[in-house]
Amino acid sequence: MKPDNENSLPEFNIRVVADGLLPPPIRISTNRSGVFADEINTVIQARALGADNISIRKLVVNIVEKRNPLTQSKQPITSKSNDK
Repeated sequence: MKPDNENSLPEFNIRVVADGLLPPPIRISTNRSGVFADEINTVIQARALGADNISIRKLVVNIVEKRNPLTQSKQPITSKSNDK
């Protein structure tokens, strides 16, 4: 994963992610985010093979869906009091 300051991402990258043409960064800490190199490389390889924007968007959705469910959780993780 390559760390990057979310607030300093080039405008181009923000637009490409917003357009669904690159996977979104993962939050590393309060002021840091990063991208998985293998995800970016997968998109680059698809482009090199001639994939159009529609195909790339489908690929990006697939990439994001395959991420660890904990990184995509929108609900807080809670522990059960019965677990020992």
